[in-house]
Amino acid sequence: MTELTRTARLVLAVIPLWLAVLSVGLMGCGLAAAQPAPAKAAPAKPAVTKPAPPAKAAAPAAVAAPAAAAKPAATPTAMLWEVKGPATDKKLAGMRLWLFGTMHVGKPEFYPLPAVVEKAFAESSVLAVEADITNQAAMQASAPLMLLTPPETVEGKLAAPLVERLKSQLERLGVPYDAVKTLKPFIIAGLLAVSEYGRQGFDQHYGVDGHLIGKAVARKIAIVELEGVEQQMKLMAGLSDPDQAAFLENSVMTLESGQAGAQMSALVAAWRAGDGPGLESAALDATKGQLRSAELEEILLHARNGPMQARVETMLASGKTHFVAVGALHVVGKRGIVEGLRAKGFVVTQR
Repeated sequence: MTELTRTARLVLAVIPLWLAVLSVGLMGCGLAAAQPAPAKAAPAKPAVTKPAPPAKAAAPAAVAAPAAAAKPAATPTAMLWEVKGPATDKKLAGMRLWLFGTMHVGKPEFYPLPAVVEKAFAESSVLAVEADITNQAAMQASAPLMLLTPPETVEGKLAAPLVERLKSQLERLGVPYDAVKTLKPFIIAGLLAVSEYGRQGFDQHYGVDGHLIGKAVARKIAIVELEGVEQQMKLMAGLSDPDQAAFLENSVMTLESGQAGAQMSALVAAWRAGDGPGLESAALDATKGQLRSAELEEILLHARNGPMQARVETMLASGKTHFVAVGALHVVGKRGIVEGLRAKGFVVTQR
């Protein structure tokens, strides 16, 4: 595996978490050579051999009147929702799938997942993820999107004072500036994130999505993508120069503040408690005072929710029980997938 391919995998491994902690963007990444050693050696991941994905069924017809939201469980234990078709839709009535909000980096103590999650996964015959980060061919093909066009360096993309602040943070984390100066700003921002998370014991090898992919491979069930590696990389690489500069400066500001650890702790606590409002509140607190936050949030979070929700609706209509695992911030909130499904009459219950 090349260094760029390793970097691509790290980018896609921590997308929504980086959104919440260090800017209103969607990725974290890092060069493998620059990563801190994980607290525990990560187990080798087997190559993925996917069964043929199920044929896509037509999206469900619009429902005339939204159904009342299902009453939530008295004490939700996880970021897990059961999704059922509207009772008024003959084709979808009785169909169901599971929607799970994930964290893309983690620690060994995250596992096993809550019993309700493990049970739902065991009942499912298809795993759906944002992007299959074990797809080495896709990673290799997308890796060049991380590089500036020679002979450009990041100094030509950033104001001189920001370059000096960046160098200071890289030095603190033990990352040579010369090793990253030809990378696009959004990639360097992610490198800062993953390096800082590593200092706090978080590791992309223990990310929930990767864990679930490993379990799906072991069970020999199908793995399908809501977006895919190439689509996500093109989205991130396509950010404008001002957005990428703001994204990187937000990362530097957070590290300078010394608040990354506290922000991560708040996010993890809310996620492990199944506390959607708490997760959303922690994300909002983490992004106060950030540059171009509304623009970045719209492009990299909210604009992706609608298409992913449409895929979820199609999966429900397939007749197979899907376990859909997406970054938790795509699931919660007024513009999240849960509320989007409820608005169309689907019965969505947190477990």
